[in-house]
Amino acid sequence: LPWSRSSKRLDATQVSLQELVFRSEERRQKWITCCDASDLISKNGSAYAAILKLPVDEKLAYKVSIDLARTKMSEPVATEAWKTSLRNILTAFAQLDPETYYVQGMNFLAAELLEILSEEEAFWVFVQLMKRFHFRDCFRRGMIGLPPLFERLSDAVTRHDPALAAHFDQECLLPNTYAVKWFITLFTCKIPPPTSHLILDLFLQRGWDAILHIGLAFLILNRDALLKMPIEDIQVALEEIPNRTPFGEVLTQASKTLSADIARGIPSLVQLVDDA
Repeated sequence: LPWSRSSKRLDATQVSLQELVFRSEERRQKWITCCDASDLISKNGSAYAAILKLPVDEKLAYKVSIDLARTKMSEPVATEAWKTSLRNILTAFAQLDPETYYVQGMNFLAAELLEILSEEEAFWVFVQLMKRFHFRDCFRRGMIGLPPLFERLSDAVTRHDPALAAHFDQECLLPNTYAVKWFITLFTCKIPPPTSHLILDLFLQRGWDAILHIGLAFLILNRDALLKMPIEDIQVALEEIPNRTPFGEVLTQASKTLSADIARGIPSLVQLVDDA
């Protein structure tokens, strides 16, 4: 797994997520390198072209077309050619990995990659995201990768903000009612570029630990308001919080809780995946 290359960072007791953000001029190459996609891109150009020539069944074409209209598209990126590239990536992946196929949410991830990468680069990086970061488990039948993430988020809220956890319990609010989109899109359905780019930077280096603690930071930084709300209002607020919480504060808070968990010996999600 690519995370093994970052063992020194994983063992450090003090983590600064801000320091892991890539410079804009290096982001393209870093995304490719962190996914170990360089060889795929250089050696499989003909493979991608061949996949695109395969017939696309009507069900797949319809599902992708519907979600294209729902995908965030920033100007001036959102050209017709860009939409075609996004459609190509999503249908090609479904052809390459029929077990995972296409699931709503993938469109936001692929769109994020197309903000920085060429179509072919984005496709192979997307393939590696699904494979090497165990992302497929979040999309395959049953979404078996999500319940462990929900459990870890719930435990983290209890550990770092017991009062908020107690309020969520009282209101019967579980992570599976508000965090599905957070995890399967890495917040890209809620947070626009360029901030969304930073989240992918962190995911590629710290994996699911980064996403977990970013989500936790959104909750902690908005705890005072959330503690006063009933479940209906909390659910509405959690739809809006990721896009209106200053992201610099989010990174600072996420770094604190991640560092605290490392100091306490809480197993990282990286270790849990590696041991599975």
